Amino acid sequence: MSGLVRGIIIELISHHEGINISVTKRDLISSKKDSGLIRQMWYNLISNSIKFTSPVTISDIMMISSHEKEKEIIYYVKDNSIVMERF
Repeated sequence: MSGLVRGIIIELISHHEGINISVTKRDLISSKKDSGLIRQMWYNLISNSIKFTSPVTISDIMMISSHEKEKEIIYYVKDNSIVMERF
């Protein structure tokens, strides 16, 4: 799982010249579910984190991590992205 996420980060950062992103990635729990859907989930989470990052010199995706809770694996990205208010 960590290799998959690392590859997605490299791919997405290469599409955003001029943005400086620092990533802290913890060991991620592997999943035996559909690998295509897992890849798409990570791609969407990381892409949105980069897309909506605060306009500062160094954007920091603070943490990419996972944990288990009641037979579920919870994956998440914590970042400093711009807060979008609901309408």
